[in-house]
Amino acid sequence: MTERLDSGPECADRVTASNPDTPAPFSPAALTARLDGFEALQVVAPSWDQVHLQVGRGSPSVRVAFAQTRELQVGFVARAPGARIRGAPPRGSTALVVVLAGERLHLQGIPWRRGTVGVAHDGQEFDVLAPGPHAELVLAARRERLERIALERWGRPLPTRVGPWLHPRDGTSLRATVRACARFIRAGRANPRVLADPARAARMEDELVGAFLDAISPDPVAPPLRPRADLARRAESFLYRSMDQPVRVADVCAAVGASPRAVHAAFHDVFGLSPKAYRKSLRLSAVRAELQRSGAHVTVSEVAVRWGFFQLGYFAVDYRRMFGERPSETLRGALAARASVPRPAGPRPAA
Repeated sequence: MTERLDSGPECADRVTASNPDTPAPFSPAALTARLDGFEALQVVAPSWDQVHLQVGRGSPSVRVAFAQTRELQVGFVARAPGARIRGAPPRGSTALVVVLAGERLHLQGIPWRRGTVGVAHDGQEFDVLAPGPHAELVLAARRERLERIALERWGRPLPTRVGPWLHPRDGTSLRATVRACARFIRAGRANPRVLADPARAARMEDELVGAFLDAISPDPVAPPLRPRADLARRAESFLYRSMDQPVRVADVCAAVGASPRAVHAAFHDVFGLSPKAYRKSLRLSAVRAELQRSGAHVTVSEVAVRWGFFQLGYFAVDYRRMFGERPSETLRGALAARASVPRPAGPRPAA
C-alpha cells in the first residue's frame, strides 16, 4: 500500500506564537499501513528526506501508523529487516524519536538503546544504523513551538546536536507517553476533521507535546562509548564510505589501526554480523536501489558488475536470499510501476 500520508492541497498556515510566516511542516492526515519496501516510506511521508540501505536478509517491509496536524506529526514506525538510514527531519521541524524495539542501534555512531530519545533538527543530517528489525515512536513538530514548550516545561532548550541524548524519567512515564500517542492516532483516524480544525488541533498539540516532554528528563546524557564500540563504529564508517570501491580486510585494518582479529570481534560484538557480511549487504542494497531507478536500457548484469559482483551466479543467489526475489524481478517491477503511472495527455491533432 502506498497511500500518500501528507497529501492534499496546501493549507494556509495557522498563526502561532512561533513564526506565522514559516510554512506549516505538514498537511492534516492520518494513516495506518503495511508497506512493501523501505522506499515506500518516501511515498507515504514525503516530508521526511530518507534513504535506506537494507542490512540483513528478508523482504523489506514497514508498518506505519501516523496522524498529523499542520504543526505536529506523531507516528509509530517498524522496519524489518535492518537498515542503514540517512536523511533529515521535515523542513522547519524538530524530531524526537524513541526506540521501542530493536538491538544494537546507533545514531550518529553513538549507541542508541531502547527507551532512549534521539533528537534531530531541520537542516541536520541524521545517520541511523539498525542491524536488525526495530520500531520507533516519532514526534515531529515545528521547531520554534517545540523549543517554546521545552523552555516552559524544562526551563532550558532542547539539545542542539543530533544524537541519542535524552532519557525517559522512568518506564511508567514512557509507557504513558506511548499510550497517549496511540490515542492521538486513533482519534485522528476516527475523525480526520479534528486534525484540520485550528483550535482543536492547537489544544491537542500542546497537550501531547507537553506530555511527551514531561516524560523525558531534561538533562542530556551522552552514552559512554567503549573502546570496542568505537573501533566497530570507525570500521563501519569506513566500509560505508567505500562501499563502491574494492576493499580488502587489510584496508579496513589500516584505516582503523587495528588487527583483523580485533576488527572482526568488535564488529560482530557491536553490530551482530561480520564486516564482510555487512559490506555485502550494503552493496546488494545499492544494486537494488539502482535497479529500482533504472530504465529499460539497463541490464542486471551491468549494475551488478558496477557494484563489484563479478560472479553473477553467486550474486543472483545472494540477492534472492537477501530480498526474497530475483534481481530481474526487481527490475521488471520497477519498470512496470513506472509504466503504470498515467502520463499527461499531449496535444491532439487538428480535425
